[in-house]
Amino acid sequence: MFWFLEFLLTLFLLLLIFQDFKTREVSVWLLIGVFLCNTVIFLTSNDLKEVFHFFYINVLFLLFLLFTLTIYISIKEKKLVIITHNYLGWGDIIFIFTLTLCFSTVNFIAYLVFSFLFTLVAYTVLKVIKPNIKKEVPLAGFLAITLILLYIYKWINPCSPFYNEYWLTYLL
Repeated sequence: MFWFLEFLLTLFLLLLIFQDFKTREVSVWLLIGVFLCNTVIFLTSNDLKEVFHFFYINVLFLLFLLFTLTIYISIKEKKLVIITHNYLGWGDIIFIFTLTLCFSTVNFIAYLVFSFLFTLVAYTVLKVIKPNIKKEVPLAGFLAITLILLYIYKWINPCSPFYNEYWLTYLL
């Protein structure tokens, strides 16, 4: 059953990538599909108490990140800024919230850092190749690409669940 849910999740993510790159908008139905697939996959394959513990911490971390970003941009602009007006789309924010259930806190932070760096580099390269590209960055699309890459890695190396933080101890 997991392979079917992961296949369905990958299909939703591919549609999300296509839609975000084409229109810079993401369908709420795709976000609901991604959230439901993630929820079923991770609730049935992990300890319920552990999943909700990580979910709680990840949501708090994401809220802190959004608050800090709002404060930073407000200071930079010298006025109170609502980041969803010109800086970050609701689809991007909701997509990131759908991922809070997928990872342990360390893996969630690592995923966000890697994904944001990947987005920065990939979009810069895209702008060099195609200078007349839309100004808005398809953040949810790039995050979906990195999530698909993580799933491919997980399929190749089944001993690498998203809740396992042993990779960090090997790095240290």
